[in-house]
Amino acid sequence: YHNSEEIFNKHKKVRYLCLKNAQDFIESAKKLDEAKFRHIRFHLSALALEEIGKAELLEMSFVAETESRDPSFGESSIENHIRKLFWAFWGPSFGKKVITKQEIDQLNGLATSIHFRRLDSLYVKPTDQQHPKNKLPQEEADRLLSLAEARLGMEKGKSMLKPNDPSINKEELQWFLTANEDV
Repeated sequence: YHNSEEIFNKHKKVRYLCLKNAQDFIESAKKLDEAKFRHIRFHLSALALEEIGKAELLEMSFVAETESRDPSFGESSIENHIRKLFWAFWGPSFGKKVITKQEIDQLNGLATSIHFRRLDSLYVKPTDQQHPKNKLPQEEADRLLSLAEARLGMEKGKSMLKPNDPSINKEELQWFLTANEDV
């Protein structure tokens, strides 16, 4: 029992650090001039969402692995930008409703779109004829920052799940983590 509590506290600390880092990204984005640095604000907002998604992934992995002892969730998953963005959006609804392929596809599309918009508006390409920030409307950068703030607020307001939480179907969670490793 003592060992499982130590493991839980370790995961809880990492979750806290992810959320604190997300908060730092959001606060930094807010300090930048919104028109002049909208592309950097967008990037920082996406990074905040990735940290939130990472917190979700690590929590779900902890819940699934602890009971099943099946380490189906790899470290490489937390380095996948699109997957972290996907989990930033998917995490709050997991276990609360039936999973549909359409929902998964929509959230994966959103995560992919944000990731590639970030890359497109962050770097100058050899073919570019305009500054990257000019590829990104102000409203889009503002929306992503608002979304990151809202998700962080939701995440801070919930308690971390424990492996014995009755609301979690461990087999379904384990299957979902494995089935969506390429997301």
